[in-house]
Amino acid sequence: MTLEKLTDYHGNTGLLDEQTALLAPSYKSISHFALKGLTEPLPGMQHELYTLRDAAGRLAAFYTVGYHYVEYTLCCYLGLSAVRDDCKGQGLGSSLWSAHFQDCRQLEARMGHRILLYFTTASPIPFQWFTRTLAEAAPDAAGDCDELGRQRLRTIATTQYPQATWRAATPWLLRAAAPGVRYSAHEAQRLDEVSTDGPAGFFKQVSLDESRGDRLLVVGFAP
Repeated sequence: MTLEKLTDYHGNTGLLDEQTALLAPSYKSISHFALKGLTEPLPGMQHELYTLRDAAGRLAAFYTVGYHYVEYTLCCYLGLSAVRDDCKGQGLGSSLWSAHFQDCRQLEARMGHRILLYFTTASPIPFQWFTRTLAEAAPDAAGDCDELGRQRLRTIATTQYPQATWRAATPWLLRAAAPGVRYSAHEAQRLDEVSTDGPAGFFKQVSLDESRGDRLLVVGFAP
């Protein structure tokens, strides 16, 4: 696999076609808002796209991130990531995530301060990986969260997900945060087969409804 990082890619229609084809088996529907970071830059955000290509040059996986400021704090939104259907289970997603962590740490060293990372998910797979990998993950893999973590979650929930509903006591659970985004039946079945231990148990505990756009919000720092 060949890893590449792109910072100027929004006008590349060929790449967008590849990304759309890669996403198709996993989503029944995906809103324009969710795709916006792929099709056009979001205001105030420095976009980066990580890709993996196989030996034949075909897109095998991609992952988007966006650096921006939230109330004078430099943050990085960990955006859409996807792996080609025949490549799932090979660790390609974690390879892209790890590559970004390395770049993020280098940027932190140059700037002299940490960068708050955040993402939302309806899948136990990235939730498990990130909460076990991020420093000061809130919530952690067991769903625990200290008050500082809650404060960070509330800040991100308030500023970045105004369309969602959530409770101050559980700021990691965003209801209707991703309207118009639905997993395909194939992908939903694959996720249902994930072990009921660990993160999947936490997902059941919070009664997350992916079909209604519910998402878990996680914040933390590059390890």
